[in-house]
Amino acid sequence: MKEITLCDCGHMESKHSEFTRGFGTDPETGKTYCYDCCLARDITYLREHGNLSAYISSDGKNITTWSGEHIATITGHHIVNFGFCRNQWSFNAVMQDGTKLSGRGPGEGMFCRLKLNKGKTK
Repeated sequence: MKEITLCDCGHMESKHSEFTRGFGTDPETGKTYCYDCCLARDITYLREHGNLSAYISSDGKNITTWSGEHIATITGHHIVNFGFCRNQWSFNAVMQDGTKLSGRGPGEGMFCRLKLNKGKTK
């Protein structure tokens, strides 16, 4: 068993499974961040840049980070069929503070791209 790590964010590594390490690493600086700080950094990035890579939860109800932290709740979706074995979800979601998002991805449990809705976002 590996030792518990103090991350560069000042927090201990997050609770994790045998498939994860309990922290994220900034690819540019190499600094480590607990999952809560990774989520905060993702939300900041989304607000500053207007887009974010994330995941549709396995039940199709939420948008999450790679480690499973909740970003937004899906409020509706429809499936676009692009032919044999090529479906894409197009969805709307809302963050806890009321910020509205839209996005696309292949479906439950899969990677997706989020965008802040233009205009009034709350």
